[in-house]
Amino acid sequence: MKRTILLFFAFLLLSGGSMKAQTRVLKCYSYASKHKDYYGNWTEWSQTKATDFEIVMNFDAGHFSFYSEKTHTYNVLKNEGHEVDEDGDDVYWFYCLDNEGIRCRVRLYKLNKQSGRNQVYITFNDLSIVYNVETVR
Repeated sequence: MKRTILLFFAFLLLSGGSMKAQTRVLKCYSYASKHKDYYGNWTEWSQTKATDFEIVMNFDAGHFSFYSEKTHTYNVLKNEGHEVDEDGDDVYWFYCLDNEGIRCRVRLYKLNKQSGRNQVYITFNDLSIVYNVETVR
């Protein structure tokens, strides 16, 4: 039940409150990445790069598909909940398994102090990617 409620709130976050099917389509317009260096420390974020692809978030089926040059699918293993971070942003956490069998975390951010702008983060043990997105439908 708790998982259903949290998925519903994540759905509302990305839908802008409209009541439609529990699938959201996002357009990714830019991204940046960082990785762990030889000593295990995170590097600074790379320069933001322009991109243009869709992300389909299917909350009913429990997976997120990124249709970039190569399709990446992240199956939700556990909905880790919602929090409001120190900046007042809404964050929804998901523990996932990608299509290569590698575990990662997917975070959905609604940046409340930045006009509700949305971001999607994917974090592996040694790589983190942030996608700047807008809701298409």
